[in-house]
Amino acid sequence: MLKSKLFALITLSVCFTIQSAYAQYGYFYSGKDYGSEAIYTPFTQIISGGFDMVFVLNESSRLDEIDFKQGAIELYETLRYPKEGIDWIGWDTFLRSEILISTKNGQWVPNYTMHLLGGGMEYARLADFYKYHGAKFPRIYAAFTATTEHLLNEFVENIDREWLNYGTVSDIYLFNNAGMIAFSFEPIQRFFAEKLILRSWLSQTSYIFSDNSIQNVGQYYSIKWQPPFMKKYSLFTHYGAGFMIGAGIDKNENTISFGAGFRTKSVSVYNEETRQETISALPSAGVFVDKNNSLLASFIYNHGPDFYENVKIEIYPGFIPMQNKNLKLGFWVNLSFQQRSYAGITIGNIPSIGF
Repeated sequence: MLKSKLFALITLSVCFTIQSAYAQYGYFYSGKDYGSEAIYTPFTQIISGGFDMVFVLNESSRLDEIDFKQGAIELYETLRYPKEGIDWIGWDTFLRSEILISTKNGQWVPNYTMHLLGGGMEYARLADFYKYHGAKFPRIYAAFTATTEHLLNEFVENIDREWLNYGTVSDIYLFNNAGMIAFSFEPIQRFFAEKLILRSWLSQTSYIFSDNSIQNVGQYYSIKWQPPFMKKYSLFTHYGAGFMIGAGIDKNENTISFGAGFRTKSVSVYNEETRQETISALPSAGVFVDKNNSLLASFIYNHGPDFYENVKIEIYPGFIPMQNKNLKLGFWVNLSFQQRSYAGITIGNIPSIGF
């Protein structure tokens, strides 16, 4: 019974994706040659979003140490037996943990913020990208790319979880599909593009030759809202593997935003019987500069011992004036007080090389 309902949900999602397959509105991608939009491609979306949780889960980011086989097996089994995964904790606990908004449990938060809103917006952004570059059926390409990223993300999360992961069931079968359905409608896209301004600020993910690893991965979102009584100021939220809240100051096309909150350090199981999880976090604060909602630069400080990213500095193409305007140069630095530090350089939308 459950499998038939899940199949119906996926079919409905596909139908909404295919409907008006040509129609896309350019709300989230318009070909900007500066900031985070300048480095954006479907590949950078898949890599940054797909490996987003690798450090939070304390997994190795070295490609030769990632257990791709184990992750694939666990993900396949979870998606094959969704009912059994939910039965593990019981439907009541599943609903209270994953679906219902409650102050007693926080596992529903990433479902709504990351998978429903973030994932839906990313689907629309991918469709904008494909249409901008002349694809005939942008929404179909976008749905395929978004699903690839979602599966990679869940694959990473399931590497060391030798049980049927009910969280993956809610992410893949419910919230990711619901997000794509919701953001297939132009009024919803317009609201999150112009009223409650939601944007994706991907990190400049890099490959490190010296240790065969990927570094500086990260899928982050920003929300800016300008109340009617605030002409040059806006309320600001930055979230992903952590959460900051603050305010922004508008000047011409640029906004300087300040935020403070926490950064997720690790995820661990707190209930061995139900496999429910909790996070440990560090105090965090940051400054962000964007131009027309495309991130130009950021400085983030995470306070805590033995963390891989105590200071994170990212400079995107267009922030530093260049004599050669065709040279879209960016760079990043991640400094750790007790672990190895890394840096990388980006040229245009070619994936970064780090050291």
